Amino acid sequence: MFEMANISNEKIFPNKAKLVHEVNELLGIQLNDLDILLGNDPTKYFDRPTYYRYFELQNVEPVGAVYLSKPKGKGISIIWLSERVCKSLGSYFVWKYAHECGHRLQDEKWPKYHDWENTLRRLNPQLLNFDIPSEVDAHITAKKAIINMFGEKDLNNCINDEIKVAKDPAFLGFIKTKDPNKNIDLEEAYFLALAKEAYKKYGDIRATVEFLSGLFLDKSQKDIGNRLSAVLELK
Repeated sequence: MFEMANISNEKIFPNKAKLVHEVNELLGIQLNDLDILLGNDPTKYFDRPTYYRYFELQNVEPVGAVYLSKPKGKGISIIWLSERVCKSLGSYFVWKYAHECGHRLQDEKWPKYHDWENTLRRLNPQLLNFDIPSEVDAHITAKKAIINMFGEKDLNNCINDEIKVAKDPAFLGFIKTKDPNKNIDLEEAYFLALAKEAYKKYGDIRATVEFLSGLFLDKSQKDIGNRLSAVLELK
């Protein structure tokens, strides 16, 4: 029997709780150490030692959902969906929830992705979602869920609704072109992105290799140097 999720306010939003269970089963979400908050005020859960140190409440409500990784590998992780999202159409709710599930899956496979993402954003604060591999990948996961549960028409409606209010609407158009069955290798994607941005900053192969070595600890400097040369087409 599939493990049931720990969902707050399940009786207030029973239909959305049912969708949560369906998405969890479809995507194979591991539910140990995970709480799902429907419509709650999440402020009491904001633990500053989490990876999301820059996170502020006012940044959540416009988005309507967030995944917070458990601090330092201990405690619980959280997926929070605002009351507005919980009162939306089922397909839109799944779009938002499955996106956060995408981050949960990334967390399980690539625990360092938070560090890679935060470092990339610090290197270039002007980057858009196009340039953030974990955001592209989470949208692919959301796309997969919508297509499987509601079909292509509802997917297009969700994307078109978000395009109307998105800061970078072209990104959502870009997501339409992505194969929902092909998720991204985040380690490779972040290496490529970080290599390019770090080289722009340092302008030096050796300094860039040393910088990347601190982020990809399982790789030797020689391997990183070879990969960097290939990325920069310097071979």
